[in-house]
Amino acid sequence: MKKLLVRLLILAIFAAVVAGGFYLVQQLPDGDEQEITLAKVERGDLEVKTHFRGELQAVRSLTITAPNLGSQSQILQLAPAGALARRGDLLFELDDSERVAALEDDRLAVEKIQQELKKAETELEIRKSQDEVALVRANFQVRRWELENRRNELASAIDARKNELSLEEAKRRKAKLEEDIQNRLAQREAELAVLREQLKKAELDVRREENRIAQARVLAPISGLVQILENRSGGRGGFGTTTPTIREGDQIPPGMAVAQLLDLSEMELTAKVEEVERANLREGQEALIRLDALPGKVVKGTIKRLGNTASMNIFRGEATKKFDCVLAIDMKQLLENVGAGPEQVRRILATAEQNAAAGFGASRGGGGRGAGGGRGSGGSGPPAGFAAGGRPQPDSSGGPQARGGGQGGPGQQRGGQAGAGGGGRRGGGGANFLSRLPQEAQDKIKELANGKEFSDLSQEERRNIMQQIRPMLQQAGGGRGGAGSRQAGRGAGGPGGAGAARGGAPAAAASAPPVNTGGGGEFTDARKRNAKLPSPPEEGSDVDILLRPGLLADAEVIVESMTDVLYVPYQAVFESPKGPIVYAWNGAELEARPVELGQRSESQIVIASGLDEGEEISLQPPASEREAQRKASQKKKNSSPGGFGGGGFGGAPGGSRGGAGGGGRGGRR
Repeated sequence: MKKLLVRLLILAIFAAVVAGGFYLVQQLPDGDEQEITLAKVERGDLEVKTHFRGELQAVRSLTITAPNLGSQSQILQLAPAGALARRGDLLFELDDSERVAALEDDRLAVEKIQQELKKAETELEIRKSQDEVALVRANFQVRRWELENRRNELASAIDARKNELSLEEAKRRKAKLEEDIQNRLAQREAELAVLREQLKKAELDVRREENRIAQARVLAPISGLVQILENRSGGRGGFGTTTPTIREGDQIPPGMAVAQLLDLSEMELTAKVEEVERANLREGQEALIRLDALPGKVVKGTIKRLGNTASMNIFRGEATKKFDCVLAIDMKQLLENVGAGPEQVRRILATAEQNAAAGFGASRGGGGRGAGGGRGSGGSGPPAGFAAGGRPQPDSSGGPQARGGGQGGPGQQRGGQAGAGGGGRRGGGGANFLSRLPQEAQDKIKELANGKEFSDLSQEERRNIMQQIRPMLQQAGGGRGGAGSRQAGRGAGGPGGAGAARGGAPAAAASAPPVNTGGGGEFTDARKRNAKLPSPPEEGSDVDILLRPGLLADAEVIVESMTDVLYVPYQAVFESPKGPIVYAWNGAELEARPVELGQRSESQIVIASGLDEGEEISLQPPASEREAQRKASQKKKNSSPGGFGGGGFGGAPGGSRGGAGGGGRGGRR
């Protein structure tokens, strides 16, 4: 009886499982049925917009390079990173002691050649007087024998013949004397010409050294944020290594980029736009910019430039080519959004106008060049170290100050030769450098040097000393005070002519004004001497409210606004051999209907004809169409020639390496 009950129970459980499975199978949807996602054809206003992402950049950015002082130079003073430098502030100062020593030697060479020239001219005048006396004597002898020849009729034949021979001899001596005088005069003139050329060369060397010394203090040509660059001298900065920034006491070669000036008073947005969006954009279109750093705030902008050629940066993972797009930003609105007050906005916008008026970032013509390589007077070219167009370039040796005189007229001399005696004059140069410092600074250096000469100290010791005496140098105008210390004549007459005094009061003659380049890169000697380093960043300054380059932002451009148009979701339109189609729902099934398309936005597309308002359309094709597309794709895949496409290495259908077993190359399944 027990066994019968157990069997009946098992049978009942089995029947229940079968009934439940049958019920579940009945509840499954039919394979031919599908859930259709429908959308309605709507009528209304539609805006065609373009969105892209970019980053803030400064409109004006200048790279300041180290001037050519003939060899590597040590940085004595350097502006702090992140400081806001005003136009005319000191960015960095190089050790010019070697150049000062070379200048003294060149001036001595000029004086020596001048004395030799005076001596040669005096000797020439004396020789001319002696030749004149000798020529008078020769003329006297010729005249004497001419008179003697008049007595030949009364004299004997022998005496007459003697007189004739004596006259001929006197004439020959006179002719030879005249020829010798001419040869000696030509020789002396040639010697004088050589001395004059040597004097010109020595004077050019003096002006070149003066220009190099004038470049030792580099001033900011515009107002902007100071960014100190990495020290890549000596092959530093290889892949995977950390390169330190430039610091005081470092030795840097000529032409090396030392710092960047970023004009943050005027910003722009740089972005990349897709090829399909490029046709919808044009210069002058308005845009709305939303910065990630300012959530919820919108700034107006305008498309300023559009690239004409597409490019692709594979290092950033870009899969398609894109066009460059630059948008100008409403700086007043941007500054107000970041919390700037009216006075700060006015001051920052005034700074932007001053920097724009300086001409950096715009093409500027250069003045004519004279015979000696100097920039002609009145030239409007870029300042030293900057090429036309505002981009800095390493200069050979030209100084930023207008220099009169010599070959080439008043202007900027550009020499290519290294200064004479660059290496072996460190001792004397160090002494001259210390002599130009205030007495308080000299005493402090001697105390910190512990009895050593400044030229014998190591780079680290020099740097530590200069850091400790920096306040003294700033109070004394950079350590170049002292009225009347070593006048450096920079006038039209070369050394000693009209010029300004270096390290003290102006020279007796008035200094010629600098050539106005329009770039603001040239300053008077007095301004260079008195220039000070900018103050470090402090709270409450303009630096705190100015935005930094590199901030990310989204831009939205309204390409076109359309009113009263029919539009559908963009994913409801499909391509067919006969053109674009949509699948409309007629109440029982989907039917393909050809349509004519208009403008499209990011998610909607305008229907010019083929649909009516209120109709329902499908966002996906019917199942039969999808199955047909799948079979066509599979057929095309299977019929493709063997190679490295299709089935891969596992032998999938259409295998690229020989079928299901992954066999020989080139088989088709």
